[in-house]
Amino acid sequence: MPDPEALGRLRLAAMERFLFDYPAGQRDGRYVPDSLPRLGFADATFDLALCSHCLFLYSGRLTLDFHLASIRELCRVAAETRIFPLIDLAGRPSQHITPVCAKLRDEGYAVSIQKVDYEFVKGGNEMMVVRGEGHRFIPSPGTPGEARFIPSPGTPGEGKGGGADL
Repeated sequence: MPDPEALGRLRLAAMERFLFDYPAGQRDGRYVPDSLPRLGFADATFDLALCSHCLFLYSGRLTLDFHLASIRELCRVAAETRIFPLIDLAGRPSQHITPVCAKLRDEGYAVSIQKVDYEFVKGGNEMMVVRGEGHRFIPSPGTPGEARFIPSPGTPGEGKGGGADL
């Protein structure tokens, strides 16, 4: 983004598009109110779940257990879950990233961290990608940067998100 004013205009335009679309989206069922850690959707309802500016950002207010329950729930309703950004409100990497990755991997999820082009806050340019049990991570077409898995200690690369899955 060239300057803060341009970023402000871009965000305002996005908000205006959303607000314009919201009444029709509600009528059409595209906007459904719900909240984590429990969602009212059937298993495998979606191909992709996106969680933006909630999990990890509020690590000081949301517990590790809340993060884990929420990510499991997002994975229950979607084949792939993407969470952005991975920093807390102070701009530091969230304290929950390492334990979330380790626990989810132990449960059979594939977990990766990917760089993204968007960086609203300095250092906030990574997202977590989680796929449920039995899913190998496949980088999305057009995904900027390089995908990397966070290997859990002593876990070979086969099927649980180790480097060999790339």
